Amino acid sequence: TQSYVYKADLKAINEMLSVPGDLRSGKGEADNGRLYFIRRLLPDLGVVKVRASGTLEPIPDTAFWELSPLERVKRTFEAWRDGTGWNELLQVPIKKRGYHHSHPAPPELKEVRAKVLEHLKALGREGWIPLERLIDRIRMQDYGFLFPQRHYQPTYGGYYYSSYYTSRSYELYRTPYYEANNPFGITFEEVRDEADGWEKVEANLIAHIVAGPLFWMGLVDLGYDAEAKPDAVNPPRPLAYRLTQIGAWVLGLGEAVEIPEEGGRVVVQPNFQILAMEPISDQVLITLDHFAEPEGGGDRVMTYKLTRQSVYRGQKDGWDVPRIIAYLEQVSGMPLPDNVRRSLEEWQALHERIVFRRGVTLVQAADAETLEQLLRDPELAPVLGRRVTETVALTDGKVQKVAEALRQRGWLPLVTPAGQREAPNSLRADEEGRLRFVHAAPSIYALGRVAPFTEAVDGTLRITPQTVQQALRAGYSVDDILKALHSVHVGPLPRKLVIDIKAWGKYYGDAQMDTLTLIEFRDRDVLRELLGDPDLAPYLKAFEAGPRPLAVVDRQHLDRVQRLLAERGIEIRWGLDLRAKARS
Repeated sequence: TQSYVYKADLKAINEMLSVPGDLRSGKGEADNGRLYFIRRLLPDLGVVKVRASGTLEPIPDTAFWELSPLERVKRTFEAWRDGTGWNELLQVPIKKRGYHHSHPAPPELKEVRAKVLEHLKALGREGWIPLERLIDRIRMQDYGFLFPQRHYQPTYGGYYYSSYYTSRSYELYRTPYYEANNPFGITFEEVRDEADGWEKVEANLIAHIVAGPLFWMGLVDLGYDAEAKPDAVNPPRPLAYRLTQIGAWVLGLGEAVEIPEEGGRVVVQPNFQILAMEPISDQVLITLDHFAEPEGGGDRVMTYKLTRQSVYRGQKDGWDVPRIIAYLEQVSGMPLPDNVRRSLEEWQALHERIVFRRGVTLVQAADAETLEQLLRDPELAPVLGRRVTETVALTDGKVQKVAEALRQRGWLPLVTPAGQREAPNSLRADEEGRLRFVHAAPSIYALGRVAPFTEAVDGTLRITPQTVQQALRAGYSVDDILKALHSVHVGPLPRKLVIDIKAWGKYYGDAQMDTLTLIEFRDRDVLRELLGDPDLAPYLKAFEAGPRPLAVVDRQHLDRVQRLLAERGIEIRWGLDLRAKARS
């Protein structure tokens, strides 16, 4: 959301890059020039792409890593020199406003960098060169290299003209260091006047180009005052610089330099550490990243650690343990320590306890003996692959290839095409809940549909009261059970089995039976009046029966109700259907 990398991640990245002290305490990514510089150039190098959200996504198999180290340095230099990823103006160490760190650099900075590089190239490649000499040369020969237009006349009037023009800030508004007067839209707030601005902005920008990007890319060495106190937040300006061999080559002042990639060593130690000693191919380091944890390094040695988690990560990238062992023995030229090999093999076994495989081809036999017979066939064994259960083999071949091989050997396989997950007409059920599959090797999809509510009894799957209750506890309903069974059944389900499943699953719930006394009155008006009678109301309750005026009376109150009705002149007679009829 902020277009920054979190500080905890910055620390981890910095440890991998093995440059101690570069991460400044208490500061964020934009305050750590070297790390931020790398991140800003990655999209221009084709290593990552920027999502619409602003986050970065690695580009797999990018061609950048196939280049030689020397060519990668050159590409990085060109991406900085000609691109907009890095904004030197924001690195000038004075207070400023008007430009957010995440915005691309203004295109005008391309010419600014080119001018500084032109003067740096003119000073040559021999020995140490004072930084002030470079700054003074540009001041004398290209004073307006950053801001060609130098003077502006404000046009304020009235009260603001008289009061503002007497303030100390008036001079800033007549210089290019005010945001309205420069193409970058930045105000450098600590500038007092023209001379002060050039020293604080242009001179510091030149120093940053030398001590920042050129140094981070390995193109210059820097020299500092031995008496200067180190300051991680505000490091001192270097006194001098000198071009490295690669820097001279990039600027066209020297021959190409050979960066050796061969001749180093890889050593796997009994403590699971891997030492990669320079000079070593970057491809070796990239490969180690697949299955080992980087621990940083120093003194021309990169250190990695084999862990169970790192090996598991490698497995997901296609680096299983046999491949890891073969690779490490090949690059080290030695067998792995015995304890390392044993642990790797144990991790492989642990990782394979539960394996999800998608889009595979399975061969399912009717029984273990049939599968054993198939696997003993020298023509079929290579096609069928390996046994994973007593009756199932896992093959890497395509469905049609495996089916054709079986047909040629006299077998008639049933084929379930990819994507067909339904298995209609796979079985028949009898009234006792016994399931009989149509084919000797039932569809795994049919088995999967009935497995939640069946159990094996004497080699036959069966639906029982216990299995139905078990399915209900697992979250299935009676309707779910009947629907699943119907989806794989041949024809309609046996009526008795449907009734039993509903009974075992309490489909209809429970009922309550009782003996009631109903009284039928002359009409609904009489019933309404009596229901409102304070003496009768506690004992009469309307009984819904369409238009008939019925009320129900609890047996224990029947005598009292008869007496109250008699007091009101209502004659009661008992019907043959045990309903009391009242007439008024």
